[in-house]
Amino acid sequence: MSKKISDLLPRILASIQKQTGNGREELFVAWQELLGPSMSSMTKPVSFLEGVLTVEVKSAALYSCLCQYERSRLLKSLQEKCPGIGLRTLRFLRR
Repeated sequence: MSKKISDLLPRILASIQKQTGNGREELFVAWQELLGPSMSSMTKPVSFLEGVLTVEVKSAALYSCLCQYERSRLLKSLQEKCPGIGLRTLRFLRR
């Protein structure tokens, strides 16, 4: 029985993404969950490249707090929530 490529392609692409995906979406969702609705509305994960999650921060005070006090705790929590993704560090950008 022959099948159309359009019927097979979504399943194949999903399988490839699962095997080779860099975990970007999973990490972005985990970030939002970890910070909660009030704080996550003031931040936005923008990229995940070579183990570095880059997050834009709207508030200068929150930027300072994240850089000076929360980076290690957030990194550890994200690494525990998303094992195997290869998250090495967090980078914050003041927007």
